[in-house]
Amino acid sequence: MNLSKYSSITFDIFDTLVKRKVALPEDVFSLVEEELDQKFNITTNFKEKRLAAKRDISVKNRFYSISDIYTVINLSPDVSDAAQHYEKEIEIAVCFPNKKIINLLNEAASLKKQIFLISDMYLDRATMERILKKCRITAYERLYISQEEHADKVKGDLFKKVIEENRLDPRKMLHVGDNIKSDLIGAKRYGIHTYHINKKSMWGSYFSKRGLDNCEKRQYQKILHLLQEQISDVSDRWEALGYECLGPVLWGFAIWLREQLDSVSIKKVYFLAREGALLKKIFEQLYGQVFQCEYLYVSRHSLTIPSFASEKGYEDIVRKVSFPKEITVEEFLDYIGLDYNEVSCEVNSLGLHRKDEIEGWNVVHNSTLKHLFKTIEPYAKEKYKCQSELFKKYLNQNGFIGKVAIVDIGWNGTMQNALETLSCDRNVEIYGFYFGVNENNKLAPDSKAFGYIYEPGKNINYQYYIMGMSGPLEMMMTAQHGTTLGYEEKDGIVFPVLGESEYFGKNKKKESEPIKKMQRGALRFLEQMEKDKYLGKKSVKGKVAFHNFYQFGISPILRHRQMFYGMKEYDSQVELTMLDPNRKGFVGKNSILKGFWKSSWKIGYMKDKLRLPLPYERIYLVMRKKRR
Repeated sequence: MNLSKYSSITFDIFDTLVKRKVALPEDVFSLVEEELDQKFNITTNFKEKRLAAKRDISVKNRFYSISDIYTVINLSPDVSDAAQHYEKEIEIAVCFPNKKIINLLNEAASLKKQIFLISDMYLDRATMERILKKCRITAYERLYISQEEHADKVKGDLFKKVIEENRLDPRKMLHVGDNIKSDLIGAKRYGIHTYHINKKSMWGSYFSKRGLDNCEKRQYQKILHLLQEQISDVSDRWEALGYECLGPVLWGFAIWLREQLDSVSIKKVYFLAREGALLKKIFEQLYGQVFQCEYLYVSRHSLTIPSFASEKGYEDIVRKVSFPKEITVEEFLDYIGLDYNEVSCEVNSLGLHRKDEIEGWNVVHNSTLKHLFKTIEPYAKEKYKCQSELFKKYLNQNGFIGKVAIVDIGWNGTMQNALETLSCDRNVEIYGFYFGVNENNKLAPDSKAFGYIYEPGKNINYQYYIMGMSGPLEMMMTAQHGTTLGYEEKDGIVFPVLGESEYFGKNKKKESEPIKKMQRGALRFLEQMEKDKYLGKKSVKGKVAFHNFYQFGISPILRHRQMFYGMKEYDSQVELTMLDPNRKGFVGKNSILKGFWKSSWKIGYMKDKLRLPLPYERIYLVMRKKRR
C-alpha cells in the first residue's frame, strides 16, 4: 500500500490494530461471570445483567462509559466493584496485536506521517492505553475515544473533531478500519480516503463454518480468533498446518479428557503407543501434576495376539480383527499374529502364495483360510499362549490394576477389547477415551468407551469422514519409535520388542521431518493456550475442535495437496500412498481407481483428481455406507 500520498492516517483499534480472542465482545461478560460466581460462590447471572445495563444506559446517554454502565447494573456494590475490575482485566487479557496492521502503522510512523487512533468505545482511557501498551502500539500522537469526546465514527463527528483540532486536510487523510458503516461510510462523510480491513483475509487456510449449528459456530469463531495470535509468526508450511489443523484438536481433546477423568474419579491414565505418545506429552504438559500418566508399549498386533489365547477357533479370532478391503496372504497371517516364513510350507501345500490377494472383508467365510488355520492351529495356539503370559507380566510391571483409563486415537476399540480380555482375571476396571469410537466396533457390550469427536449416537457420520482422511491424521500423530511387535523377558523383566520405525528408522523417510514439524506446530498452539489465563482451559465440542482438520481433510487447498504428493502411510505391512499424482486413466495397475483403493486419504484423493467443487465427503459417505 502506497502511504506517501497521505499526510495523516487514522486507525480504528478493535478488529483493526487489536483483535480479541473471543467470538463476540459480549463473550467477555461470560468470562467475568465465571470469575464472579467462583469468587463469591453465588450465581450472579452477570452476563444477562450486564447486557440489560447497557440497554438501559444507552437510552439515557448515547456516549456512555464503563463507569456509567456500572451505576445502573443490578448487582450489590461489592460484586459490582469486582465485576468492573474483572471486565477491564479480561478485556486486556483477551486482546492481542494484529501484526499486519500494526506493521502498516509502524511504516506510516517511519514515513513521519501524523497518526491518530480513534475508537467508538465505552472503556476508560487508562484501560485502553493498557491494551495498546500490551500490543506494543506506541507510534501515535493522540488517542480519541468516543465516550470522552461525545462524538462517534458512525455519524462522522469523531472524524470531524480529529480534523478540526489538528488542522488536517481530509483530502490528504487515510482512515484504516474494519467496519463498513463506521469506518468507511463515517470517514467518507468528510472526504477521508479509506482502507477496509477484510477480516477473512486474516484467517488461515481453513475458516468455513459450513456444517456447524449456531452454538458450534460461536465456539468455532473463538478458535479462529485464538489461532490468530501467532499464526502470522509460523513461517514453515508444515508447522503452520500442524498449528492450524492439529493444534485445536489436541487442545480440545486434552481439556475434554480432564473433564471425563474427573467425572469418573480416575487418576491413573495409560496412553497407548504410538499415537498416545503425543497425547501424553500434551496432557502431561497441562495436567501432569494432577494425574499419574504412564505409557504402554502396545499395538493392535501386540495386544490382539495374546488375546487370541482365550478364543476357541478361526472364526472367533478373525472376528476380533478389522481387515482392510484387500490384503495378501502374508498380510492376513500378520494380522492374526503369524509369520509367513514359519508356516510357508503349510501355505504352499494349499496352493496359496504369499502375495496372493484375498478379500479382507470376507475372511471369516473363506474356506481355504479356515482350512489353513486348522493345519497350523497348534503352532498358533502356542504362540498366542506365550505372548499372553508375557503381556500379563508386562501389565503387572506397570501397575495396571484398579480403576484405570486408557487413551488412544481410537476407532474400533480393538486394543481395549484385547486389554479387557487379558485382564479378565485381574482386578481392573478399564475406561477408554478416544478421538472417536466406531459404530460397529470390537468392544464388548459392557465396555466403557467414549469418543471426543464421535461415538455411537453422536456425530457418527464423522466415523466415515475420518476413515476417508485417516492417513494424514495418523501420520501426524505417530511417535518416532517403531510399532510394538510383541514382548520378551530378560532377567525377570518383560520388555517390548519394537520394530523399526517406518518413518524414523535407519532409512529415514521423507515424511519424518514433516511429521516433526506438524507436531511442533500443534505444540506451539498448546503452549499459547497454556499461557492464556481465561480461555486456555475452556472446553469446546469435539466436532468444533476438529473442524479445521475436517476442512483440510475433505477439501485440501492445492498447496497442501502438493505437500502430500507421494506421502506414505503404513498399516502393518500395507503401504498406502495418500495422494498419488502419477495415477492416470481408469484401467490397469496404475489407474486412478486402483490408486483410490490404495490411498489412506480417499476424500482428499477424489478432490485432487477431480478438482471440482463437489461435496466429496458426502460422496464418500454414500460409497462407504453401500459397502456396510
